[in-house]
Amino acid sequence: PGASALPQQEPDAPVVRSEQPIDADAITFVRSAFSLARARGYKPLYFDSGPEAPTVRMMTREGWEVLFSVLDDPRMQLANVATIIDAYFKESRKGVHSIDVRFENRVYYK
Repeated sequence: PGASALPQQEPDAPVVRSEQPIDADAITFVRSAFSLARARGYKPLYFDSGPEAPTVRMMTREGWEVLFSVLDDPRMQLANVATIIDAYFKESRKGVHSIDVRFENRVYYK
């Protein structure tokens, strides 16, 4: 496996993929989001820089993603993820493609 290979088992620390330097705030955010996501059972596979700053994307082992803003509290953003999961995907997360919690008081999902 090359340098871009992903871990075969669930990591104990966040895996971050990025072609650009990552600032300290983003690293702090990712560490917190990783722990919170694991505690909720979301199985993060890796984090990377999202489509635009200050976005961080978390890809899960189940194949769905979450788009976060590193400027906002990861606890609140993951609470918003949980609201969508519980309301629409409680039985199975197989129907989830992505959840976007970057915008305060708005959650987008598909």
